[in-house]
Amino acid sequence: MFLSPWLSFLSKNQVRFLNFFSEGYTLPISSHIFWCSKLVHLELDNLTLHPPPSCFTGFLKLRHLGLNVKFSQEDILTYLISKCRKLDTLWLWDCVCMGHIVIDLPTLETLNIECRANSKCE
Repeated sequence: MFLSPWLSFLSKNQVRFLNFFSEGYTLPISSHIFWCSKLVHLELDNLTLHPPPSCFTGFLKLRHLGLNVKFSQEDILTYLISKCRKLDTLWLWDCVCMGHIVIDLPTLETLNIECRANSKCE
């Protein structure tokens, strides 16, 4: 997968802002994304997100999370949010397989959930 080398490089170089947009078809995102521990801003568009590795401790500095993704399992979003304790902005649009979401973040200031009429939001 061509994103893996990029994400590996970015995680080693302590990237703070990351936007990945896939045009045309949904791509799986590499687990290297979970090693980008210095992220402050993360947006993923038109990607498939798999569960983080068991050793994932969280995005401890992440303040902005924007997702337009297909989750491979329903509980991934709740787990991911629980590992972003400084998150103040959460944007979800046209996400597939979100399931039931629990958001317990005292720092959250902005929550935006957008679903188009013909999307697969549940």
